[in-house]
Amino acid sequence: GKNLGKNEFIWWHGEVADFELTLEYRLTGHPSANSGIQYRSEREANGHGKGYQADLDHGDTWLGRIYDEHGRALLTERG
Repeated sequence: GKNLGKNEFIWWHGEVADFELTLEYRLTGHPSANSGIQYRSEREANGHGKGYQADLDHGDTWLGRIYDEHGRALLTERG
């Protein structure tokens, strides 16, 4: 029920090859609430993720977009 003061990340350390990501998610709160899933990313010294992000929100702005966090920014729109 509280807003985060900054981005938070859960890191998995291991090797992966090609993969498909299938998931269910739930966002609650203000309509501007958003999240994302970083993949094939690097961990920066400050703990932030740098790399590709599948964006999630309530469907109005970010849902389905691919974003390059700390890189080229928005890579593709939904659809």
